[in-house]
Amino acid sequence: MSDSSLSASGGSKPLNAFENAAASTSGVGEAASPLIEDMLLLRLFMVCANVCGIAYNLLQPTPLLTPVAWSTFFLGGHGMQLYRLVNEKQEVKLSSQECELYEQAFFSFGFTPRDFKSLGKPMWKEFDEGEVVHFQDADIETLYYLLDGEVDILRDGIVKNKIRPGK
Repeated sequence: MSDSSLSASGGSKPLNAFENAAASTSGVGEAASPLIEDMLLLRLFMVCANVCGIAYNLLQPTPLLTPVAWSTFFLGGHGMQLYRLVNEKQEVKLSSQECELYEQAFFSFGFTPRDFKSLGKPMWKEFDEGEVVHFQDADIETLYYLLDGEVDILRDGIVKNKIRPGK
């Protein structure tokens, strides 16, 4: 008996060429997946294997809906991970001000440009000499980083420290 005359579910209907291809591609794809090291390629490979598995299970004399449902569920998971992987490969663009801030304050602590951008959009604010940046004992709602100039730290009206850029 040749492979093309085998029955998928023990019935008497032989598998057609498309069903054979779908079943074989799905099985080979899933079996070969541990050999792939690139996550993007692996996810693409698994999407193809799932699509072939879905086609195979739907083409049975009585469609196998439970495996189709699970394959669809996993297909959605692979799709989400593909979206995440593709977004991670996109170049992160920083403005000249953002680049200066990133290099001065975040790079040396192991932040990637993507990590830096995920913190939110920085706002640039210039203060006049003598202007109060933060009042003693007030809740801190904003994080400041000094790029230029000098700030006096006062406690009870007495200068306790001076902060310069990069501190």
